[in-house]
Amino acid sequence: MSELADKDKEFFYMLKEFWTTVSDFNVFIGIIGIILGFALLVILLRRINEIESRNKKKKMETAIALGHVVTAERIKFWDDATPGEPSTSSRYHATYRYVVNGKAYEYRYLGPKYPKEELRMYYIDNPRKVFFD
Repeated sequence: MSELADKDKEFFYMLKEFWTTVSDFNVFIGIIGIILGFALLVILLRRINEIESRNKKKKMETAIALGHVVTAERIKFWDDATPGEPSTSSRYHATYRYVVNGKAYEYRYLGPKYPKEELRMYYIDNPRKVFFD
């Protein structure tokens, strides 16, 4: 029982030391600054994500209005995971082929998601600069 009492005393002593350190005005302001900075970073990142998704949606609407929508078929596919590694660390590679006005183009995909057999791709001016949803 005395071990438990000693641990309790040690815990409360450490808690008291922590609060006396935090009660120092400069340390307190620093901690508040870090918390506020982190909150502002989260808000800023969410705002940037909203703006990017809105811009991508506008680009897709423009491409659809221009009739610049193509279907690309996957012609090659490979995974760079090594045996024994978890699949979460693997990156998927794929090559897609699409045709615009009789001319064939290729798009190379690299990402964490398994590539689909077919993709709907969009472009604004140049068929080499495609994007997909």
